[in-house]
Amino acid sequence: MLFRVVEGAPVALYRAHDDAQAELVVSRYDLFQYEGGYAWGYQGTGPQSLSHALAALVYPAIFDRGVLADKAREILEKVVSQLPQGAEPNIPVSHIYQECGEPELIE
Repeated sequence: MLFRVVEGAPVALYRAHDDAQAELVVSRYDLFQYEGGYAWGYQGTGPQSLSHALAALVYPAIFDRGVLADKAREILEKVVSQLPQGAEPNIPVSHIYQECGEPELIE
């Protein structure tokens, strides 16, 4: 995951692997209805929106909205709110899994 600030607007990008082109992480209004954009570094509505979009992206096999909301809350508390506000960090998806107590993937 690549977190950037472009022209003052925070955006999140996803890169499947190191040599892949980055793609915009799209908002998931079906999971969290907020149109104010993304943010990180605290637990407000922007970070909540980002957390829901990340949950849907990194847990594609979960279709239950309640379970996805639980994953989003965990991502918010353990990852998104912990990122430095205003910074532009890069974090691998494996970091999200690790922080959320998921088993380590074997490739």
